[in-house]
Amino acid sequence: TDIDSGSVESVLSVPTESYNAAFFDYVIVNGTNSRAGTVTAVWNGSSVQYNEVYTSDIGDTNDVVLEAQLSGANIELQATTFSDNWEIRSLVRML
Repeated sequence: TDIDSGSVESVLSVPTESYNAAFFDYVIVNGTNSRAGTVTAVWNGSSVQYNEVYTSDIGDTNDVVLEAQLSGANIELQATTFSDNWEIRSLVRML
């Protein structure tokens, strides 16, 4: 997913039905800047809590902020960036 500055974009969205947690593994790249990590999310009804654990940056990825949000019957990994052309790839594990 190519994420550009100025808006919140969904990187990955999956249904929450039958699940209570998601582990979004990701890699972020823009030129020579990159990091990898996991956003862990848990939800109950309309509440969600999440935490991000990641590698040290190669270069600088401070322009990318990730969060997990409920959107209808889905949990989404969302990205906000403060500069253009960030590539974010993600896989999800559901429990």
